[in-house]
Amino acid sequence: MTTVEDEHTLRTLVTADYPELPYFMYGHSWGSIIARIYAAKYSEGMAGLVICGALAEYRPMLGLLSKTLPYIQENKDNEVVPELMAAFKGANDRYEDVQGIFDWVAADEGVRFDHSTDPFNNLSTPMNVRLLHDLSEGLHAVQGVDWAKKIPLTMPIYNISGDMDPIGDFGEGTYMITRWLAEAGHRKVTTKVYSGYRHEIHNEPPIRDEVEAGIVQFIEDNI
Repeated sequence: MTTVEDEHTLRTLVTADYPELPYFMYGHSWGSIIARIYAAKYSEGMAGLVICGALAEYRPMLGLLSKTLPYIQENKDNEVVPELMAAFKGANDRYEDVQGIFDWVAADEGVRFDHSTDPFNNLSTPMNVRLLHDLSEGLHAVQGVDWAKKIPLTMPIYNISGDMDPIGDFGEGTYMITRWLAEAGHRKVTTKVYSGYRHEIHNEPPIRDEVEAGIVQFIEDNI
């Protein structure tokens, strides 16, 4: 996958400049998929992995692969097909007083506003077929104990999310990933689910400092 290879190129450049520093990887949401594929393929030399707001068995996204594949085969990668965005339909169903389509991102209105007005945010407009295809293909690649067995048992992992995040199946996906790792024999996994918070726990004003401190502590504990 191109995004994973791009990440490896970036790592190669960074570690060449700072060879003495330990290398930790942090991946949030789509980034958590990239980070999990990366850790399974390029684990050598990694000091630890942080995954945040991770998708586990998120069925709507898993089901996209069969729908996007025909477009990919016909070289229609850049087409925007609004109905494919149904993978995010219903994301706000558990919330009261929904104000907009991005309410699932965060409880804080300011965070949601920034998210919806960011010109570099691909969710502000429907994603093209290639991105949706890669999301689904990537999620398929990090399923179950088979994926977890590719991660070295010595790698420390910090797995965090909010329990009101629909993309992570309201915390259940986070615990599912930890269970896959445990079943594969991993004993260096720390899991924390923040009660009452949604997808972007690292941006929520009441807990962003706590989330940051937890990540820093994890890194310091494993240097």
